[in-house]
Amino acid sequence: MRYIALITLLIGTLVTLGCDEAANRVGGIGQSCQNTNDCGGDLVCLFDVCQYENLPLDPSANVCRECMTDEDCTDEGPQACDDGFCRLSCAVDQDCIDGQAGNACEVSTGDCYSYQCSTDQVTPIPCPAGLVCDDSVGEIANQGVCFDCLTNDDCAEEEACIDRVCATTCSSDQDCEGGFACNASTQFCEFVGCRTDRECAVSSRDYEDQLLVCNEETNLCEYPCTTDAECLYFVGGAAYCLDGACTSLGCTTDDECRIQSGPNSVCVPPPTSSTSSSSSSSSSP
Repeated sequence: MRYIALITLLIGTLVTLGCDEAANRVGGIGQSCQNTNDCGGDLVCLFDVCQYENLPLDPSANVCRECMTDEDCTDEGPQACDDGFCRLSCAVDQDCIDGQAGNACEVSTGDCYSYQCSTDQVTPIPCPAGLVCDDSVGEIANQGVCFDCLTNDDCAEEEACIDRVCATTCSSDQDCEGGFACNASTQFCEFVGCRTDRECAVSSRDYEDQLLVCNEETNLCEYPCTTDAECLYFVGGAAYCLDGACTSLGCTTDDECRIQSGPNSVCVPPPTSSTSSSSSSSSSP
């Protein structure tokens, strides 16, 4: 009986120690929690996860970019610097890569497309219904690319052909979709952003929580915040709370950019219109 009592006492002591250890064990970064007491160090429990309430990092206005000029692009094939990142830019059809960017070069823009149609009178290949064939793209005679339109006649009555896309004309803001307003001079709808928090809720389909609010200065929908952790939860990479809104943390070294954007990425001041060599984007219908 004495041995049984000793064993019982020993088991009870071990259980007590185990419970005390479990009670004192606290969660690390990224571990689940029910309240801040479950988290260790400077971590707090937000959205059921242990994390920093405010990141122990200083924000930076710098951004990660692959290039500032076309000369910074060194990958194989003709390249152009487009909004800080290198893209394929062609001068002849041969510069375009089959199966990736297409195989028809539009020299005026440096964009690659895929040959999709033929205007040959003997064996024409039409575009799908509603599209028209432009054989001015690429070097092969009578071969072309399908677009919305080439002239206003290819569009509906209330539309005009702008950059081979049928754009809706307008006489008032009511003719435009949400976030757009009618330019009285051009009679086209132009992006103006948000004007009320309600517009942000509707555009994000967030009718219940209404997490996004409209910045009256920029007319852009933003996530309001009081802590960096909220930004990390809501918008991932934008993990810094600045002036009550989530914004990018920015970069301070090239190494940070290589982690985020690849081996050729560098940390530079935000590009301006004078440092950006091209504002057009590549297309591949």
